[in-house]
Amino acid sequence: METENNENDYIWAKVLGLNEITEIAEKDSVEVEVELDDGRITNIVLVKDSSQESGWIAYENKCSHDSENLNDADIDFENHTIQCPRHGAKFDLETGDPLCMPAITPINVFAVKEAEDGYLYLMVPNKI
Repeated sequence: METENNENDYIWAKVLGLNEITEIAEKDSVEVEVELDDGRITNIVLVKDSSQESGWIAYENKCSHDSENLNDADIDFENHTIQCPRHGAKFDLETGDPLCMPAITPINVFAVKEAEDGYLYLMVPNKI
């Protein structure tokens, strides 16, 4: 995992080579581990979605309500929401904001870019 520093306490983290994920179908996902500069590791789900500018949605694999994994969560691509499978907390996939109880805290969502070097990068805050 390589990272490069960016302003405002964010880093672009190199997560996957596009050649590693060519088999992923539209609206399918892959989970990746991102190691930050300080050694912390977080699990992030990448979902292929051609309606997004980058072609991808990325969010931390953890519900803010009870830390349930979100890799099997229901995604509503039309309304850009995700719903936790355990208690039904729903979040906005663009902002991470909770949309219904029991969640009151946002989830972490990430900007994604495809770089000319053939890799996907995530803009990850240094403090997750």
